[in-house]
Amino acid sequence: MRHSSSIEEEKVLTPEGIEVDTTFCASEEDLISNGKTAFAFLVSYAKITQRVLEALPNLKVIIKYGIGVDNIDVSAATELGKMVVNVPDYCTEEVALHALALILNGVRMIPQFNKIVKEGGWEIDPEPIVCYRLSQQNLGLVGFGRIARKLAYFMKPMVKSVLFYDPYISEQQYEASGYHRVSSSEDLFSSCSIVSLHLPFTPQTKEFINMKHFEKAENLILVNTSRGGIIHKKDLLSALNSKHILFWGSDVFFHEPPDRNDKVELEILNHPKSLITPHVAWCSSQSAKDVRRMAAEEALRVAKGQLPQNIVNIEVLSKL
Repeated sequence: MRHSSSIEEEKVLTPEGIEVDTTFCASEEDLISNGKTAFAFLVSYAKITQRVLEALPNLKVIIKYGIGVDNIDVSAATELGKMVVNVPDYCTEEVALHALALILNGVRMIPQFNKIVKEGGWEIDPEPIVCYRLSQQNLGLVGFGRIARKLAYFMKPMVKSVLFYDPYISEQQYEASGYHRVSSSEDLFSSCSIVSLHLPFTPQTKEFINMKHFEKAENLILVNTSRGGIIHKKDLLSALNSKHILFWGSDVFFHEPPDRNDKVELEILNHPKSLITPHVAWCSSQSAKDVRRMAAEEALRVAKGQLPQNIVNIEVLSKL
């Protein structure tokens, strides 16, 4: 775990006689040596590899503090009969609001105007800096899960229309949403001046957003609160250096923390069109407590012989 204390977890687990071990593990060896008697791992960024999973026969469940499980070898866990669980709904409002905040920074060009003031300027001609009238813009959502739907709810009264692309949404879910579905992700980039990304990071979505999308856009406001790896970083830099992208706001990055020895990443970090926050969209005083409590509650269900509420690798049940 990465949190400053284990108070929330202990409130749930200690009364049931379950010990919470907060030993920090920085390597596979640490995870293996400290996890020999564990039935559950509660993890944030630790890489739970096949080697770790094979070395821990007593481990029944790996619970992610959060939504994305790209640091866990889900396939290996499934083969070994171990459940992978996430906490998908502890920060829906927070992340959607963070995406909205990034979008509004782009619409009003807040970072650019602030830079002028910090550099000693004040009275300028603002017209050369592109500012959109939000009510005349289309919002595009790549992915239409919980967070994207919450963002759509927030922004529906503010924009001309809300469009989304998500091949996994059923026709019934689409009809109930009240928003316009497009047939390809590229369509969003050609028809929307604002696009927000809400994709999990998987082998299928790695570098999914690339030049074939950017070349469809002009003066695009692009926001990412999902995972950095869904974007092709060299293509992103090229788009930032052109008229394809007007503003890029992101709470995630290609490496976290960024690899400042990587020339492309460094250029994107320091680019005048970029506004980047350090993977904090999830956080509020309430969500920080909720994620810890909810993760501990999932561990308790397993300890009591019950199924967790949010099993990612649902196919593992046939092996249990």
